[in-house]
Parts: sequence; C-alpha cells; structure tokens
Amino acid sequence: MRVTEKRLKKIRPKISVLICNALVCLSPLGNLIIDLIEKDTKKLGITITLSILGLLFLIYYWYDYKKQKELYEKLKDHFLKEEI
Repeated sequence: MRVTEKRLKKIRPKISVLICNALVCLSPLGNLIIDLIEKDTKKLGITITLSILGLLFLIYYWYDYKKQKELYEKLKDHFLKEEI
C-alpha cells in the first residue's frame, strides 16, 4: 500500500483539537472561582469535583496528543523513506 503525504496529513494530530479540549476541560475552573467569590457552599463540592476531573482529562488529552504526534513522526519517516 502506498502512503502519500496527503494521507499522512489526515492522521496528523491537530493542535486545534487539543486547544478545544483544553477549553472544555478548564471551564469548570471558572465556575470554581465564581463560587469561591460568592461563597456558595452548596455548589462548591460539585464544582471542585468537576474541576479536578477537568484537569485530569486535560492531562490525558495532552499525553494522548504527544503520543499521537510521536507515532505520526515515526510513520511519516518510515513511509517517506520507502518512497525514495
């Protein structure tokens, strides 16, 4: 099977996806700051939990992005060397 650069670009990890995931994961932190300022203790526990989960997902997405990028570089090097 012949792999072209066009096909390799389709599987390339995109930084825009990482940024979108980061914004979604960090959105509970804004609510946490608002709850701390308003001293709303009823929602504080839920907001802290969501903030921690958001940070964990952000770490996961960053790690996944790095692994995909490494894999993409290996595939790119391997297939482009074969063509030459």
